Amino acid sequence: GFGPVECVMFDTPAIEALAQLHRAHVGGIGVVDAQGVLISNISASDIKGVGDEHLDWLALPVGQLLAQLHGLEYGPYKPARTRARGGASILPPKKRPLPVTQRRVARDVISCSEDATFSEVLGLLSKRGVHRVYVVNHQGLPSGVVTDTDVLRLACGEAAVVEPPS
Repeated sequence: GFGPVECVMFDTPAIEALAQLHRAHVGGIGVVDAQGVLISNISASDIKGVGDEHLDWLALPVGQLLAQLHGLEYGPYKPARTRARGGASILPPKKRPLPVTQRRVARDVISCSEDATFSEVLGLLSKRGVHRVYVVNHQGLPSGVVTDTDVLRLACGEAAVVEPPS
């Protein structure tokens, strides 16, 4: 089996998404579009390096924050320009773009189908260097998540206790 999946809508304020992450005691939560289709993931590592000059970005919809952090499009959200054509910054004074190290390699959220094998999930965790693989149904709706912790528990012979989502 696989664990329940926590998700937020892509227009949820990022600070609320991070609060849900904290309340759920999980390392990451899925981000879904208006139809409930999984489009991304947000985790604590997404906001590493967000300094005090970027705290206002936490009020942005999570989709817009992720677009800024990753330089990708999420639903209707696109990364905002930070430079004018001549190369000059168009950000307010004391506001710099996030460092390039904050931007992920362009990739979609890592997911598998409900009939994926354990070996396939292990391969995704390993080859993609992620902490979670989302399980989605044939419509792209999230139905579960397998984490690296789940794999370690299985390897140690512990049965993972899975609580149904509330």
